[in-house]
Amino acid sequence: MRELVKCTACGQVHRIGQCKLTQKPKKARGPKKPRPTATQRGYDADWLDLQRRFIKQNPRCAYCGQKAELVHHRIPVRQWPAGRLRWDNLISVCRKCHGKAHRKTATRTLATNMAGRL
Repeated sequence: MRELVKCTACGQVHRIGQCKLTQKPKKARGPKKPRPTATQRGYDADWLDLQRRFIKQNPRCAYCGQKAELVHHRIPVRQWPAGRLRWDNLISVCRKCHGKAHRKTATRTLATNMAGRL
């Protein structure tokens, strides 16, 4: 249980982070759009066949050397749709490294977007 403290903003006693004066207002969001299906996102029978063949030829994660379970696009399909089925745009990865690669890409995209606003 969090301890009660006297708030420096309002002078009341409550748990840390519970002051109504210091909480940021929540952004209003519209209705959430459903995510397109895997097929709609381009992961169709052609992709599944290519993925199977690629992992067979490249069975180890390109980052850590563990057993590869997934195939990752070096350049995201959103940025280069023509590279979706290009062998030279693929790397085999384990699940852990695949998550790291996506977090790194998301961080880089966020940084790029923020730099454009300055």
